[in-house]
Amino acid sequence: MIKRKSVIAKLINPLAIYLATVLIYLPLLDFGINPSGVLYAAVSGICAEQLNKAEELYYNGEFDSALMLTNQCLQDSSLISENKMKAYIIRARIYLSKNESDSARLNINKILDLNPDYQPTLEQEKPQYVHLVMEIKIERAYAEQKSGRKGVGKWVWIGAGTVATAAIITLIASGSGAAKDHTKNSLAEPPPFPE
Repeated sequence: MIKRKSVIAKLINPLAIYLATVLIYLPLLDFGINPSGVLYAAVSGICAEQLNKAEELYYNGEFDSALMLTNQCLQDSSLISENKMKAYIIRARIYLSKNESDSARLNINKILDLNPDYQPTLEQEKPQYVHLVMEIKIERAYAEQKSGRKGVGKWVWIGAGTVATAAIITLIASGSGAAKDHTKNSLAEPPPFPE
């Protein structure tokens, strides 16, 4: 009888360690199905954390460290497109801050390859970034139109309208046309209500 308990104890101990290890690492795994239908575990949570750290480093002005983290994420072949987009956005911001517009343009083109409808806003991004994205969209639309693709004309108008809107918002936000005395330009009192 004693032998049976020791055999069971020997089996349970490694099994308990294995289960504890799985339970610890399970939240880090993001299960998905690859194109061939085989189940795989992608550690996209780790890359998402790295990208959040890279964004924090960018805001702290630590551009080289932020670039290193984004580069590490982009080397992962199973990286989901949402994380790729975020990595390219961070890289484009960094390169604009470092006045490396060619590298920023390259990253913005990669963003637009992943999502042609990508639309940054002034609330989220610097006006310089928004302007560069719109400029590249217009260039791409013009190139597509020139190559003979149909339906691009509306994108040229949308891009031009977005650039114009961004420019107007930038002018308004920058405070041009300083505050004036609004009492001079106020509307006259309405006539009394008829009785």
